[in-house]
Amino acid sequence: MSLSTFSKFYYGFTITELNNSIDFSEGGPELQAVLNSGDYTLEEFLVEIKRAMDVVGALTYSVSVNRSTRIITISSSSSFELLGASGTRIGTGAWSLMGFSATDLTGASTYDGQSGAGYEYLPQALLKDHVPSENWAEQQDASVNSTASGEVQVVTFGIVRYLQANIWLANNKMQSACQPEIETNASGVSDLITFMDYAITKAKMEFMPNRSVSSSFYSCLLESTPESRQGIAYKLKEIKDAGGGYFETGPLVFRIVEV
Repeated sequence: MSLSTFSKFYYGFTITELNNSIDFSEGGPELQAVLNSGDYTLEEFLVEIKRAMDVVGALTYSVSVNRSTRIITISSSSSFELLGASGTRIGTGAWSLMGFSATDLTGASTYDGQSGAGYEYLPQALLKDHVPSENWAEQQDASVNSTASGEVQVVTFGIVRYLQANIWLANNKMQSACQPEIETNASGVSDLITFMDYAITKAKMEFMPNRSVSSSFYSCLLESTPESRQGIAYKLKEIKDAGGGYFETGPLVFRIVEV
């Protein structure tokens, strides 16, 4: 089945030693927060920013996000400074991923990012071959044993849920007003490639079945593709009967992860 609403993904929150620094001040010397390396969902990323700043600062920080715009807000009960321009670790700053420009922000107790954190991918059509996670579950690491009397015993370590979706009709064409089922995006194919290049790293992301309701989302990672049971390869296939220039991923399976 296809979804009845346009969807979206939030992704790209991967921290390495090249982008793990937050230099700030509470009115004294520079404080150096360090984000732990790893991949995060947007919500996990907020928690990690707060943890890193709380560890080295005397103040307690609050880190929130407008889920529609992905604008992050960092605040505390007293004024502090974000040293995006004058911090000693500008070269490894996390500012761009956080949506903050490389400038110093001073004289306030609350600061908003200047752009959305991370990345957003907007499929150009309703997702095809959709199976919601409510309809797909599997016992994790289940072991089935039969006794001599015929009794069946199942040992399990919880339930894993999956969802499936085929991202299709990706294209770079100007769409006619009489085709509202396909959105115009001059970089539609390259945007899909960028998203899939990230997905096959097995890093976490957030999926919103209805892009108009950003508060309702699933934390997930790519489990498998038609080209790889491990989810580490993909191939965009041209849709032959769509007139040329339209591509699809085929059914992608995403594993729901707990955050």
